[in-house]
Amino acid sequence: MAAAHFLLGASNLLVLALPDGWQLATGRGQPEVDATLVQGDYRWARQGRAWYYLWPAGGRPRLDLTVHIGEAAAGPDDVTDRGTFSAGGHAGRWLLGRRRQPWLGRTSWPLLTADLACPVTDRQLALELAGPARWPDLGPLLEFAAVLEGLECH
Repeated sequence: MAAAHFLLGASNLLVLALPDGWQLATGRGQPEVDATLVQGDYRWARQGRAWYYLWPAGGRPRLDLTVHIGEAAAGPDDVTDRGTFSAGGHAGRWLLGRRRQPWLGRTSWPLLTADLACPVTDRQLALELAGPARWPDLGPLLEFAAVLEGLECH
């Protein structure tokens, strides 16, 4: 996942292989990069955010992926599962549950958040993957959690 900036050029946000059969598309806006750094042969976003749509295999509903560089994920209100992963030799954590919106009454949606600190690039990476409101199926979110182990941060 990368972003283009008219002054800073192209910058990598992160590298992540999706589960088999999943599709990725640009989300509700173009990626935004506020600051970059060079590590090895690549330019990485040091501060920024990006939005993507993911379609899991099997015709399941669209998921919304938000990538934050430089800040931590808020996490679900009701955590039902949690785990850890290793990416680039660094330990990360993920939380699975539901997030509520107080102004929408009892409406909530499934949410997976993942956080990783990369000391090599001095970056904080956070991902939020949300399903449709009132959607009971957490399976695709757990599928996504499984591929976090292959995330590349530098």
